[in-house]
Amino acid sequence: MTTQADIGSKERDLVVKCIGEAYEALHLMPGVDENGPALVWLADQFVQIQRRADEPS
Repeated sequence: MTTQADIGSKERDLVVKCIGEAYEALHLMPGVDENGPALVWLADQFVQIQRRADEPS
């Protein structure tokens, strides 16, 4: 049985992981500000992809 704290911790870990991956990906792209709105957008895309991948089929 999972508790509310476990769910919050897993969600926080997912968001932190996705932000890190987005930052690394944007850092490799010339001319893109890896600290700007692109970071937020790409991290959100990664979170959505991960959530879809975790959904039971």
